[in-house]
Amino acid sequence: MNPTKEQIKALITEAKGFSALIGNWAAYQEAEKKFWAKIGLLTDGQRLEPGSLLQFSVADGYAFYIVTEVKRAQVVVAHLPIGDAYSFQGCYLNAKGETLLPRPVAEKSFQMAQALKEIFSS
Repeated sequence: MNPTKEQIKALITEAKGFSALIGNWAAYQEAEKKFWAKIGLLTDGQRLEPGSLLQFSVADGYAFYIVTEVKRAQVVVAHLPIGDAYSFQGCYLNAKGETLLPRPVAEKSFQMAQALKEIFSS
């Protein structure tokens, strides 16, 4: 199950629009709830692939990224400005302006999220 680049771009645009809802907490929570449901439908969650969600602990929250492309040595990601819109310091830009993570970092983040799901889903 691979989401299209258009589906991923639409979700990124939707996430960027959340800042307009900050003054209306109930609307923000409802929009975020629907957003996370859409993210959950992108992949089967069994492997790192386009549409996979990555999260990294930052300060008192998380930095969220969505995978747009998996390459041999790195993973192309897009920042999702959710909540406090934290960014992860391990990301860097290439000459094309794409946000990248080293593939081992992305894989480890994905594996940790899978392990936490298994622990807390019981």
